[in-house]
Amino acid sequence: MNEALLHDAERNHGRLIEAYAKALRGRTSDHPVALPHPDVASQDPLSKSLGLMERMAEGFALAMDDDFNSREAIAKVLGGVREATRLLDADLDEADANAVAHHCVAWFEELAGDVLGVLPSPDVLLAEPEEDPRRAEVADEVESLLLQRGEARAAKDWPAADAIRDRLAAMGVEVTDTSEGPVWTLT
Repeated sequence: MNEALLHDAERNHGRLIEAYAKALRGRTSDHPVALPHPDVASQDPLSKSLGLMERMAEGFALAMDDDFNSREAIAKVLGGVREATRLLDADLDEADANAVAHHCVAWFEELAGDVLGVLPSPDVLLAEPEEDPRRAEVADEVESLLLQRGEARAAKDWPAADAIRDRLAAMGVEVTDTSEGPVWTLT
């Protein structure tokens, strides 16, 4: 398996986990309302999306019955991830949003969890990450260095910016530049 395929698999698994976590967090009540009948031909967007998810589940079952065609089965799960994400991000009233979240959780758990075994436990997924005590110790210094690095980059003083990045690396800090600014983690 080449590195590009591994990267794609990791990215796709991340998308699945992200959608599953969003669905888990979207459940606001244990008593969801009934959703409309799934129908891909419906003019109602909710009914149509539910129909598309149902069609993906049917395609998944057919793929698994076809000599365990995991490649096709995973493609159906990823199609379901796209549709579930669209539903979870839709502007729905609270009752429908809760029902959609419950539906998506059940869909993910049945296909990706029970059959493929690629979902983490909801408890693990929703657990609050523990704050690394080292982070609090170095946060002020790291933020100050990141400001200095930003100023050096703005002035196109690349040697100074690189020196600050090296200093951060020596502290065990990894910096990732994003469109919202630098994000740092401890290594």
